[in-house]
Amino acid sequence: MSIKEKIKDIFLILIIILTGLFFLSYFKIKHQMTFPNLDELLWMYRSRFFIDNILSYNFSNLIQSSQPGIMAMWLIGPFMRIVNYDFVSISNFITDLSNSGIPYNIINDNNYQVYSNYKELSFLLNIPMFSVIFIFIFSLYYLLRKLTFNRWAITFSLLLIVSTPYYIYFTTPTDKLVGIFSTLSILSLLVYTDNKGGKKFFFASAILCSWAVLTKISTLFLVLFSFLVLASYKCCHCRDEALLRLYNSAKNTIKDYFFWMITFLATSIIFLPTIVTDPRSIFKFFARESSERIIAGSPADYDIFLNFKIIFAYLSDSFLLSFNLFIIAIFIAFVCLIIQKVKSRMKIDKKIVILIIYCLSFFVFVTLFSKIYSFRYLVPSLIVFQIVAGIGIYEFSGIIAKKNKTINENITYSFVAVFILLSQALLIYYSAVEKIEELPYFG
Repeated sequence: MSIKEKIKDIFLILIIILTGLFFLSYFKIKHQMTFPNLDELLWMYRSRFFIDNILSYNFSNLIQSSQPGIMAMWLIGPFMRIVNYDFVSISNFITDLSNSGIPYNIINDNNYQVYSNYKELSFLLNIPMFSVIFIFIFSLYYLLRKLTFNRWAITFSLLLIVSTPYYIYFTTPTDKLVGIFSTLSILSLLVYTDNKGGKKFFFASAILCSWAVLTKISTLFLVLFSFLVLASYKCCHCRDEALLRLYNSAKNTIKDYFFWMITFLATSIIFLPTIVTDPRSIFKFFARESSERIIAGSPADYDIFLNFKIIFAYLSDSFLLSFNLFIIAIFIAFVCLIIQKVKSRMKIDKKIVILIIYCLSFFVFVTLFSKIYSFRYLVPSLIVFQIVAGIGIYEFSGIIAKKNKTINENITYSFVAVFILLSQALLIYYSAVEKIEELPYFG
């Protein structure tokens, strides 16, 4: 890539980031938001104890809740220690709420005044968190370019992501990081398997997956999915070849996955040394968590169809905070277009198919096995959802541009970009902030 092209890419990314900051500010001003919930407060409180334990080599109490949030504490803890914030005030605040019978992570009676005393703390938290988000946007653009997606397709995808404040900025720290790490992990693996990059992307995928799992164990789903991605590429290249080639391909897949798992486990040990110092507690934690999340309650108490019904009810009630009907329609239409191409034996981009399967698989996994009726548990997959939708918008815009030869393609794409931004702005304008309270486990 030439210097001119690199400068053009950097300039485009900066415009996208500035666009995201505009939408974030617009959302905050429109809804007068400071703290959406007290989960942020809780994670800052835990992070300080976490980093103190790390520095004193006390690895026995690093997991402090049913969702480990290890990487959230790695991110926030050092910064909170540097600024030496008075955590006694947080402790007293949580104690007062508990003594009053008020859960610490629930907004009560839409009383946002309760958070006004913590604006400074909110600002402090968002310095490291926003740094990660900025790096994420740059990394996302870089990986999508490595995967040879068109610049306009990437632009549409990133505009959708940065102009949706809910799951990028205002969801909990753990959900933010799970979405970031899992997205970068699957894209890095696609870069490697599609022969668009070397081994560094392969190892980066394993490291990022480890960080996602250490943040929330529901992303263990990605460990299995990564193997399926490796296998699908190897088998595809040799499906019409001799049995010996198929055997060699399977052997290479297992070999790759073995080294991927070694990297995954090594990273997990580095960032959660309790795995080595107290393996029994880690085993008990995962066994208890799996039991509560996957086998929660008696079978009679669990209704799969009710779970799907509730999930779809939340989608219909709260889509204004995550994505609009236009984007959902584009995603579905794009999936139908790919299915039609498969039926017609036309060449399709395997990378897009894998991303679509990832979104759908994550949705099914969370719905069937988390057994927690909460829309926000689907948030980590929505970033990939927006990427696919952005690519779909590009494909359909290209079809329209080719049919109407009187208008330049770039002009068509420019109008589409403006339409996306206007659509997202109207979404924020007409959305009701009270919708947040309708999302269970989210305040």
